[in-house]
Amino acid sequence: MTQLLEGLWACHGGYAINKVYKKTIKLLKLILDQPIAFTEIPYFRSAIIDTFQKRASLYDNHDERGGDKYRYPLVQYKRSRGKASIFFLEEGVFHFLKSPLVFPKRLRIGSREQAFGIELTPLQEFTVRIDQDHPQVYKIARWMALNQKNHQRYTRLSALEKISFLERLLSNHLISFFKGINWQPKQRFSIKITDLPTQREQWFKGGYKATFTLRFTTDLQLPHFIGLGKAPSVGYGVISAVPRESRSPSS
Repeated sequence: MTQLLEGLWACHGGYAINKVYKKTIKLLKLILDQPIAFTEIPYFRSAIIDTFQKRASLYDNHDERGGDKYRYPLVQYKRSRGKASIFFLEEGVFHFLKSPLVFPKRLRIGSREQAFGIELTPLQEFTVRIDQDHPQVYKIARWMALNQKNHQRYTRLSALEKISFLERLLSNHLISFFKGINWQPKQRFSIKITDLPTQREQWFKGGYKATFTLRFTTDLQLPHFIGLGKAPSVGYGVISAVPRESRSPSS
C-alpha cells in the first residue's frame, strides 16, 4: 500500500502534490449557535486556540517555534449564516475526527464572554476538478489580494490592467489552495473576472488593507466556503458558487 501511495505522489515546492485530473477532498463545518460580527472572527479564533493549546499547531497555522507555516490553512474560522463557524478541510478533518474539540460552556470573544451551543454538519466530500464543458461562476468576498509590494504596483495600473493583475493573483491563490489539498492539476485552468471589483478598506492587524468583492468565471469546480488570498483562516476571501438565476452583474 505504501509503495502504491508513493507512486501517486510527487514532491513539488515543499509540498506533496497529487498529480491527477481531479481530487476528492473531505470537508466538515462546525457551527456555533450564536451570532458573531465579522470583526470578531479573529477573537473567536484566538479563543479556540487558547482553549485547545495542545493542538494549536493545527488550529493556528503556526509551527512549534511560533513562526508562520506559510501554508494554506486547513482549519478556517468564519461566519456561516451570521454565526461563528469552523471549517475543516482534508487533514484538518482527520485531526478533528481523531480528537474532536470538547467546548467549554463559555468562550471569551474579545471583551465579552458567551455561551455557545454547537451544530456539526455532516461530513462531506467534494471533487475539485477542471471541467471545461461546465464553467462555473463564483463570488469571492473580502478578498485580501494584495501585499505591500504588489499594492504599490496595482495603484499605478489602468482599469483594464488592474483586472488582469487581479486575475493573475487569483490564479496564484488558487494554486496555494491546490497545494494545501495536495493536488496539482495536469491541465491549465482559466480565470476571468466578470464584473468590476468592489474595493473596501478593512482594518486588519494594525492597518487598513484593501479587500475586493467580485465575481469570476472559471472551468474549475471548487467547494463552497473555502477562503483564498491573505488571511483565509479568519474569514477573508470566502468563495461561493453563484446560482444561474443570480448571474446578473453584481453591484
